Amino acid sequence: MSYHEYWRLQRLPFGQVNGREDFYEGTSQREAIARLRFLVGNARSVGLLIGGTGSGRSSLLRHVSRNVLWSGAIVEPVLISGRCDTQAEWLHQLSGALCADPTLHTSDAWRRICDTIDAASRQDVFTCLLVDDATNLVAESVSALINRSRHVTAVLGCNTEAAGGLVHRIGGCPLRIDLPHWALSDSAGFIRQSIADVGGDPELFNDAAIVRLHELSEGRVATLARLAELSLLAGAGSRATQITPEIVEAIQDEMLVAAA
Repeated sequence: MSYHEYWRLQRLPFGQVNGREDFYEGTSQREAIARLRFLVGNARSVGLLIGGTGSGRSSLLRHVSRNVLWSGAIVEPVLISGRCDTQAEWLHQLSGALCADPTLHTSDAWRRICDTIDAASRQDVFTCLLVDDATNLVAESVSALINRSRHVTAVLGCNTEAAGGLVHRIGGCPLRIDLPHWALSDSAGFIRQSIADVGGDPELFNDAAIVRLHELSEGRVATLARLAELSLLAGAGSRATQITPEIVEAIQDEMLVAAA
């Protein structure tokens, strides 16, 4: 019997399963989405979405690309990774995301990217580039795109350390959108909603267990989800009826031993 069956859950409550990802809008996520809507709605050219490891930055960008409704404009969101080693690799990735017939040739890729954006702009469609893990190399290319078309908005996802270099290469003053770690109320809401969404009892984790999970994760979304998942696994193994602080402490001890 799997742990989600033990807890009478319809499926795994945390993370991506078979391509499906539930999204929880904590305070920082709601504020970030509001600022992204402002960015696009006011035809601002570029914004930086800044969040460190475990902040939920990648899941937020995926959510925005699939589910956010934009008011006052027709927007074509394009989600793409900024992880690349060369300009040619980046342009190939971007042309593949934007164009029906991507090409490996750098000059052809750039031309097709520009042609696709221009064709969309003639229909008053804004292209919104959502670039996760943006690099300085990517920022230089994005700068050229936003300077040639007012129908392009770029959102560059990065950590705090990378932000300064991106700003220098983009030029101007991009809108800064921070993703701070969650407060306890957000962590509690995330855990309870995640359990309820898969048919479980929202009180499966008692209050003290949630507080301890929040403390251990420091409000980092990805870390919180992983610890909660391990707690369910450990609780099922000990045939518990509820997740308590003792179960959470036990998985912490096991993780420390494994890391030693």
